[in-house]
Amino acid sequence: MADVVTTKTIEDGPRTAVMHFTNVSDGTGESAVAKVDVSALSSDPAGKGACTSVNIECIWYTTKGMGV
Repeated sequence: MADVVTTKTIEDGPRTAVMHFTNVSDGTGESAVAKVDVSALSSDPAGKGACTSVNIECIWYTTKGMGV
């Protein structure tokens, strides 16, 4: 059985993106996975072009049956 993963974009605004990730793991884990595709985020509405980088400001997480 492989890990079952989902990515949901909750908000994709001019300065803020909020995303939700889930991973139901079989214990094998993930490796070399990009969770956020910066090129797919919204462009700046002020005409400054496409998004080229992101900063992570907050992470909330819950684990059940395994540790981080």
